[in-house]
Amino acid sequence: MEQKGLDIVRRDWCQLSRDVGQFCLEQILSGRDAEDVTEALHSHLRAVRAQVAAGEVPLDKFVVTKQLTKRPEDYPDAQHQAHVQARRPGSARARRGREWR
Repeated sequence: MEQKGLDIVRRDWCQLSRDVGQFCLEQILSGRDAEDVTEALHSHLRAVRAQVAAGEVPLDKFVVTKQLTKRPEDYPDAQHQAHVQARRPGSARARRGREWR
C-alpha cells in the first residue's frame, strides 16, 4: 500500500514504527467491523510490546535514518532538533569519528 501525506512516510521514524503503522493502517482500511479492528490493533500492539521487552526485536529496527540537508551550524533551531544535535561537534556521534557529509 502506498502511503502519502502521513507522518509514517517520514525518514525520522524507525523501521519498527513504520511496520506497526503499516499494520494499523491496513487494519483501519480493511473494512472489517470496528470492534474487530480495535481488538486486532490492541493484540498486535501488545505482541510488539512483549517482543521489545523481551529483546526479541533486532536493534536495526530501532535505527532512525534522518539526513541533514545543510550543515549542522546552518540550522537556526538546531538545539531543538535531535538529529542535528547528533551531528554537531562534541556529540557522541562526532566523537566516534563520523563527519557530516
